Amino acid sequence: MNSSSIIRFLLLPISGLYGGVVWIRNRMFDLGILRQDEFPVPTVVIGNISVGGTGKTPHLIHLAKKLQAHYSIAILSRGYLRKSKGFRYVLEDDNPRLSGDEPLEIKNHLPDVIVATDGNRRRGISRILKEVKPRPELILLDDGFQHRWIKPAFSLVLTRADHLFTEDTILPSGSLRESKKEIRRAHAVCVTGCTPDIDIVRIKQAIQKLAKQKIFFSKIIYHIVLINNRIMFFQLLVQQIL
Repeated sequence: MNSSSIIRFLLLPISGLYGGVVWIRNRMFDLGILRQDEFPVPTVVIGNISVGGTGKTPHLIHLAKKLQAHYSIAILSRGYLRKSKGFRYVLEDDNPRLSGDEPLEIKNHLPDVIVATDGNRRRGISRILKEVKPRPELILLDDGFQHRWIKPAFSLVLTRADHLFTEDTILPSGSLRESKKEIRRAHAVCVTGCTPDIDIVRIKQAIQKLAKQKIFFSKIIYHIVLINNRIMFFQLLVQQIL
């Protein structure tokens, strides 16, 4: 047993305590003890069940571009690591320290879409619906799977092909934010970062042991482009439904 395995083993009791608290919280939402809000427009959640990168931002951009062809949409993000607080609309020439890197990247790829940040998602959605005219027909929530105060119309959970949530454990011994069984709340699962040699059958079987949602597989092709005098990665998502 190597040192990292020993550390993960020693952290298992803490993971058990943390997982128990999260389990109780989820059951309180399931039983209606904690109330979920619904809004007059549908909300679509793109999120993770684990910490770490799964390609959420390019997937959100890809999905928003598809939906933009049929609906007027707005995007609400927490604005992770931004220095500002409260509600804020993101502008194309915004300061990334105030808006957050990911919301600014989303806005640069979708200049015609309302992009806002607020750690309080209920307040953020209410502000958008009150202030944006005409009112959006659809709101996308960036990284909102664990934000259960809002009841989504549809939720998509991402997991990396080289680090499946089915093979992980709860924080801090692993990287799961909640039990892998909570995947049943998602309407669909997308396996990201796929390579030609992945075992699609094995992955599908592992996920479908926990839930029966439709499973998507995706990969990202990178192109370097210049946006606002900065070199940025333009991320094109190639998606396959199996």
